[in-house]
Amino acid sequence: MVADPIGALFLLALLVAVVHLLVSRFGAQRGVVSRPLLLVYLSTLLLANSGLLVWSEATEKIFWQLEANLIPALIFLTLLCADLRGAWNRLLSRFSKNKPLVMGCACSMGSKRYFMVLALALVVSFVVQIGTVVLVGMHKSMPVAMLLAMMVAMVLRLTPLRMLGGMQEVATTMLYMSVALFGMTTVLWWDPKLLLALLLLFVQKEEDFVLFVIVAAFVSIGYSFLFM
Repeated sequence: MVADPIGALFLLALLVAVVHLLVSRFGAQRGVVSRPLLLVYLSTLLLANSGLLVWSEATEKIFWQLEANLIPALIFLTLLCADLRGAWNRLLSRFSKNKPLVMGCACSMGSKRYFMVLALALVVSFVVQIGTVVLVGMHKSMPVAMLLAMMVAMVLRLTPLRMLGGMQEVATTMLYMSVALFGMTTVLWWDPKLLLALLLLFVQKEEDFVLFVIVAAFVSIGYSFLFM
């Protein structure tokens, strides 16, 4: 059993890496392996409810902080670099051919570009969270942070920053980790995060990824304001 918070994060990252390798090898086949994010979600959901992970206050706090930093950064990068027209076409035609999901890392992108994109996303996430605390305090801070991240991304789409390479790959890596975190913190018998599984059924290609982030963000914002 894993009780240490660092061990829990290592286990989470290892699971995501294993799923990514499986998808890279067998992703052309049909079935759940062709839906990598759904596979990540189901794997971490079962792991969290299997009793292998011992939850503690420290583990819960680290997971919450990681989620709070990742979500605004993910939304920002996704909207900044997204081909919104392509995403709309994907919605209209589910049989269109699109790019597969590709995770980014320093070894594939080059360390300079990888850390530049990562630093940009985390700085925006930090600024957005500070702005959220100033505006509304800690109450409902996550949905407000998500809205601010969307606004910053849409403004910066008008600048040359939107042409910075590697943003899609880094955002995909963040999405894998975010979905894994959602799975780890979902209560099996009932939790609103189980609704993510329905959306993840349709996430297979790059344009699906953009749609998922946008739809999931608005669903989360709406749920937070209505029920929390």
